[in-house]
Amino acid sequence: EVAVGFDAHVVNITPFLDYYEDPGGNLGIQDVASGEIYGRFKPVGSDVFHAGFSSSSYWFRVKLGLSQSSDWGGKWLLEIPRLNLGEVSMYIPDFTKPGGFNMVEEPNMFSCPDRPFLFQNIVFPLSFRMAGKTVFFKVKSKWSVSLPVYVWEEGEYGKELSRRAVTFSLACGFMLG
Repeated sequence: EVAVGFDAHVVNITPFLDYYEDPGGNLGIQDVASGEIYGRFKPVGSDVFHAGFSSSSYWFRVKLGLSQSSDWGGKWLLEIPRLNLGEVSMYIPDFTKPGGFNMVEEPNMFSCPDRPFLFQNIVFPLSFRMAGKTVFFKVKSKWSVSLPVYVWEEGEYGKELSRRAVTFSLACGFMLG
């Protein structure tokens, strides 16, 4: 379980992730969320998950918790740097159906109205109702699968995007100037 709260504005949750390699890419959320497959997940245990080039799909899970000094009163975001990832889907608990999940697909990179932030990374909103619940996401790529995963407080993420834009603009200005 990874603790999220007001004592940190950003948390690299990658070391707290568990993963499962799905060689055929045919498993669904019900297959991995219970039963035999659920017991086959392995801990990532490092700041970045590296699988190299693979035609497999990778399932990840993390249990979101609260730090002792806070609650989920703020808005939180799960960020996955794109890094040539293909398809990414997140599965969040369905609070109306015990054992059920809702799939949240990655917003289309070019569909601006559907994106919470105009930025190249994959960002999913998190709900305070997810505290104590396990969240799953699935990644499939034709490229090398390598990813860190972060949880951000929404206001801090907005500030970070501004910092990144300024840094990128300055770097481009120096190269052109």
